Amino acid sequence: MPHGSILGPLLFLIYINDICCSSSVLKFVLFADDTNLFYSLECINDLQHVLNHEMAALFEWFKANKLSLNVDKTSYILFCASNARRVSQPSFELFIDSFKVKRVESCKFLDVYLDEKMTLKTHIEQITSKISKTFGIISRIKHILHKYNIYYIHCITL
Repeated sequence: MPHGSILGPLLFLIYINDICCSSSVLKFVLFADDTNLFYSLECINDLQHVLNHEMAALFEWFKANKLSLNVDKTSYILFCASNARRVSQPSFELFIDSFKVKRVESCKFLDVYLDEKMTLKTHIEQITSKISKTFGIISRIKHILHKYNIYYIHCITL
């Protein structure tokens, strides 16, 4: 199936649909070509042990299905209560096969950026940045439109 085809995402989802069977404890959220795993435990040491065990099982599923995982695009985030302190970097490590998974302080989930404290601070910063860039572009071109009496109409469909 060529990259970018209409059926590509659907066939990919059908192909990996049984990834959820690779673990009885992880919660999987599959969306297009994006797969997210969730798991929670109160004890950070138990969390690390269980997740590394489940990552080993997941890696076996990948091998059995002749798939590879792009470790460079794979990361994890530890969500915690807003009043809890951040778990220090060296004390928690997650591995897939022999590859150390990188830890991030914020991540994008279904087009919403979340940080470790489950706030929308990062999301608001992203939106603010996009709005700022858009207004910058508009301010640079509006004098051109007025100079030549060009009227630009952009219809927004809601």
